[in-house]
Amino acid sequence: MAPAEITLFSPAGDVFGMFSEGEQSCISSQIGEATYQGMLGQPLAASITAPGQLDMILNCLEPENAAELAIIGIGAVAGGFADESADCLRALYTTAGVSNFQLTGSQDPQEILLAFRFLACLTDEEAQALSQSTGSPMQFPPSALRCVDEQIGLEQFLPAMAGDLTQLPPQAMQVMQACNISVAPPG
Repeated sequence: MAPAEITLFSPAGDVFGMFSEGEQSCISSQIGEATYQGMLGQPLAASITAPGQLDMILNCLEPENAAELAIIGIGAVAGGFADESADCLRALYTTAGVSNFQLTGSQDPQEILLAFRFLACLTDEEAQALSQSTGSPMQFPPSALRCVDEQIGLEQFLPAMAGDLTQLPPQAMQVMQACNISVAPPG
């Protein structure tokens, strides 16, 4: 089974069969042999939606496999990803690690930057579908984030995310305007 053929309805046993023996053994020891054996005949969705279970599984996988599993899961919530979006996410997850992503609620600049990079991989339509499915509002469309990244880099844009326009580099306000980003000052 090729990664592109995997869905949330694929048997977990088929998906886990793509992982190395060491990865499978790790998953089994993390969640318990009986639970692991019971999961193998269930759809993948049942394995990755149980509270805490996805993190245990991801921690056992090589970065490439963890990236594939995350893309499958998040892609299912978003209604699927275009090949280009999936490739971008695959590269991002593989280098940054799947467990380092928190798409909402973080105040940590590095986590915010990773969330920006994640969104920048998506089309505006994919991000909107993900936003609607999760109930998390999308503050900036991916096309605007890519525009900012191309012109000044997303790192320069982080203060705007916190509403602190005074910390932006001088050219950032012009770039934000050119990229159709509106950030209201706090008050």
